[in-house]
Amino acid sequence: MGEKANCTMMPRFLIGALTVTSLATLIACAAPEVRPEWGVIGSPIDEVLETFLEVTKQWGFTLETVDTSKYLIRGTRDSTTEIGGSVDPYQRFGKATRQEFHVMRAQMRRRGDQSTVVEIVYLIDKIPDAEAGYALLNAVRDRLAARNR
Repeated sequence: MGEKANCTMMPRFLIGALTVTSLATLIACAAPEVRPEWGVIGSPIDEVLETFLEVTKQWGFTLETVDTSKYLIRGTRDSTTEIGGSVDPYQRFGKATRQEFHVMRAQMRRRGDQSTVVEIVYLIDKIPDAEAGYALLNAVRDRLAARNR
């Protein structure tokens, strides 16, 4: 009877182990890995923080967290993007729009007296968008350069 019990338990154990492994693989594949983008800005950290806040507000972000002691900023915004179509009323398909939800998290650190490292994570509809993150960093750099002329 002992051998018969072992024979029936072994397939159940293998099926259970296979199920757990499959679920873990699916969960790991479903969530994209979010890595921060890095940028160095040649200005003191307090100026970078102030300018970063100005630019994010100008871009339409609602700031949820602004921790000036840790130099941490979190914000969100909604946007509408036009997708193809035609404005011609005689065309079969008109212009379509798509709503997008943006999430931004930025952390700043001193790198000497006149330099700041900015780590930014920019997500659009929960998908990392490095290009949008770098565009935000470049807008901050441009604003600082115009201010310091």
